[in-house]
Amino acid sequence: AEGLAHEIKPVVQNGANAYRIPKGNHMKVNVKKEALYEESADIKLTVEYLDDGAAPIRINYNTWHVLPVFNRLVEHNLHIERTNTGKWKTKTFNLENVSMDNMQWLGTDFNISGVNSEVIIKDILVEKNVKKVAKQ
Repeated sequence: AEGLAHEIKPVVQNGANAYRIPKGNHMKVNVKKEALYEESADIKLTVEYLDDGAAPIRINYNTWHVLPVFNRLVEHNLHIERTNTGKWKTKTFNLENVSMDNMQWLGTDFNISGVNSEVIIKDILVEKNVKKVAKQ
């Protein structure tokens, strides 16, 4: 996944390569089509971030409405709470029916920003969750 906005700059922070998302900006995250491109996918989203403030990190993503007759997207917001430890932290979300077909703004899959604050992101990992079927 990679950020598309020109305001997102690579930085070295706490000894690690990362991306700084300035206050008021968003990182547009697009998963390469060769890796995962589906209208509706169950995924595991892992974000590694610098816990350097008290304001949360916001993640926006879409799902398709559960009733196909409506044929519309539903926007969802996740929040990662920060406690200003100054350390790298990781947060993982297991998400169902996520639109992984570039339906967020500017043809991306996710949108990450700080809530009225700057955010520093070290890594974003998107993995497809495979549902296990119970043996009979």
